[in-house]
Amino acid sequence: MVSFGSAGDYFFLGLGTLLFGTSDRVFSPSSGLLGWHHQHPRFVDARWHPAWLRLGNLGNHTTSAATQFMQYVVGPRLITGADSAHPISDSNAAYLTVSTAHR
Repeated sequence: MVSFGSAGDYFFLGLGTLLFGTSDRVFSPSSGLLGWHHQHPRFVDARWHPAWLRLGNLGNHTTSAATQFMQYVVGPRLITGADSAHPISDSNAAYLTVSTAHR
């Protein structure tokens, strides 16, 4: 399971879930804002990276579904199931853009 999140999503995933609750009725900032609370090899915490700007993901709630971001970052992970095989982190930022090299 991959959680794509960003500190830039504070309005919806911070203030919004604090006031109105999460989908599981917890009134606190959500994991998309803060990251996972538990470490598990199948849980990948994909924090926003500046390389995603050119794919249309500005690090906020509304651009997290940008077409190019979905096509080049999210889509390949869904097809290959590479949730823990290729962790997404700042130290591995080249992986984030490798799919766009042919453009």
